[in-house]
Amino acid sequence: MTTLTPVADTSLNAAHPAGSSAAISLTDLALRIRTGCLYDLQPENTFGLLVTREVPRRLHHVRVAIQAHWHWFAPSFLLLTGHTGACSHRRCRYEDAPSAGHRCDVAVPRQQLGWEAFAAAYRAELDRWPHLAHVVVVQQISRWLQTFETVTILSFESSMPRGAALAAWTQRGAVRPYTQRQVFRDWLLTGSSMEM
Repeated sequence: MTTLTPVADTSLNAAHPAGSSAAISLTDLALRIRTGCLYDLQPENTFGLLVTREVPRRLHHVRVAIQAHWHWFAPSFLLLTGHTGACSHRRCRYEDAPSAGHRCDVAVPRQQLGWEAFAAAYRAELDRWPHLAHVVVVQQISRWLQTFETVTILSFESSMPRGAALAAWTQRGAVRPYTQRQVFRDWLLTGSSMEM
């Protein structure tokens, strides 16, 4: 069974000095930063970085080692669920709340975002982080890459598309990832679009 170790809480606090041996270009990072579903097998010599709001409920189904959990870089509760915080009801939907016997903190029904709107909103949340946070994240990942061959950014979404995503792939004839981990990886490699 996989256990979660919150090593990131302390490791993000200190940045490497400029010119240290941990310096690595974003081009080098791109080749060594992977994305994957935490329910799929991943290479052995990879550092598993979970970027989700919550830990997996079914840890016994997790098929990869999770060495760090950066919940603060995951999409917000508001973006994911329409709630301002975590709802204790497992499959909460605003319209079902009265019949489900619980009260939500959402005053209006949450909007159903399509992929493009969700990805843009999540990227905007990441772009609100200060430039220094992005630098520290890149430095931390480069330190992990001194020990591991790759870093795999993990989230819950399946690596194989289903439903509308599969139809879009088939129609386009091109593979396009529809996962929050891919949005985080893009932000990591390109930096904030709000930077000057």
